[in-house]
Amino acid sequence: EGRIYINREEVELSDYTGKLKAAMDERGLKSVHFKGDENLPYKRYMQIVGASTAAGVEQWNNVQSPQETSAEEASENQ
Repeated sequence: EGRIYINREEVELSDYTGKLKAAMDERGLKSVHFKGDENLPYKRYMQIVGASTAAGVEQWNNVQSPQETSAEEASENQ
């Protein structure tokens, strides 16, 4: 619960900013794709957003899996 990954490698929040900056520098990127569990506490989400901003993130993309999107669309269409 509350785990953070960079390119499928789990990292601690205390290491996240430095590792994210290094990964973005290596790839020449300034954006991240974020996928959070529906039970992710808002406080944890904001910690990750803050650490991402400190790493130099300029664009933040929230991602949903196809199963989540299909389930939401199905419930909205009923």
